[in-house]
Amino acid sequence: MVSVAARFKPVSERRVEVKFERSLLGLKRLINYQSPRSFIQQLESNQPLPAIDFNIENRDQQGWLDITYLDEDLRIGRGNEGSVFVLTKG
Repeated sequence: MVSVAARFKPVSERRVEVKFERSLLGLKRLINYQSPRSFIQQLESNQPLPAIDFNIENRDQQGWLDITYLDEDLRIGRGNEGSVFVLTKG
């Protein structure tokens, strides 16, 4: 399992700035992964996890995400390097 934690900051009605902060690499079984919600709670509580866990330096990041579709439960966007993101409310 590869996971990346980031913060989003709105910069316009259609664009958010993305700052990647943390990356984890580990086996679901070892980190006791049960659901996205419980995993996010573990990340936000800063609990040590049995995984390769490292901070990502913010100094040269230029990431952004343009929102191309939005409704009450779904957001679809395209990143500055061509990635497509599908985000749902949990």
